[in-house]
Amino acid sequence: MRVEVLEEDRQGAVRTSARRCLLARALLRTTGLVWDVVPFFGGQKCWTAVREDGARVLRLPDEAAKVANDFDENQPVPLPFAFDLPDS
Repeated sequence: MRVEVLEEDRQGAVRTSARRCLLARALLRTTGLVWDVVPFFGGQKCWTAVREDGARVLRLPDEAAKVANDFDENQPVPLPFAFDLPDS
């Protein structure tokens, strides 16, 4: 699955909010499903997307993890930006 992060995702995004951050908003727009984007999962430090119902857990690729971290730390995030996640 290709996820494109657009300027419209930045509008209304909330830093450090798992459900309303830049990447979570892009995932919602792309899939129509609610996702939490978190920096830790299962006791390990790794940026992860977790579907609201818990049915899917996807580790974010390094470039998406950097964007998530930079956004949370109020660093510049050039948009548009795209990354791939497995379909299944």
